[in-house]
Amino acid sequence: MASYLDSGAANRPPAHPALRDRGMKKACRGGSASAIRLAVRLGARLDEPGTSVASIRALIWLVTQGRDAPDLLPLFFPSGPNAPLLARQLSQELRDEALLALLEGYNSPFSSQAVEEYIGFAGALLDAGASPDLLRGSRVYPTSALSAAVKTLSPDLVR
Repeated sequence: MASYLDSGAANRPPAHPALRDRGMKKACRGGSASAIRLAVRLGARLDEPGTSVASIRALIWLVTQGRDAPDLLPLFFPSGPNAPLLARQLSQELRDEALLALLEGYNSPFSSQAVEEYIGFAGALLDAGASPDLLRGSRVYPTSALSAAVKTLSPDLVR
């Protein structure tokens, strides 16, 4: 699955400016897993100027809770020495949001329940600085990534 990420990544030329500036935005807007994988393979980045926060949030939803989440999750955690570290390209706020969305998405009806993929992405987000203790949600029912992990009933995700 992830072999395209590490095959020749070091020798790949920089992405075309049009792709760099708009590739991820267009891929996220369309919601196509293959378009997102292609954009990443061609060098699109989440931290490029002009990449909208709405596009990144759409990508986070697709990766954590969307129908193609099992196919997209591996894009966010390292799978080889030259794999792009997309989790590190997220801002602190978006890393925290992604971690909580990931844990909430683990019980999504579209989830494959492949705990290794969820653990890999959670680990990449935590390594990149996501906070498991940050509270999100309403004032009445705030939740943290750690409490969401406990609700999954997966000891591996809690660890």
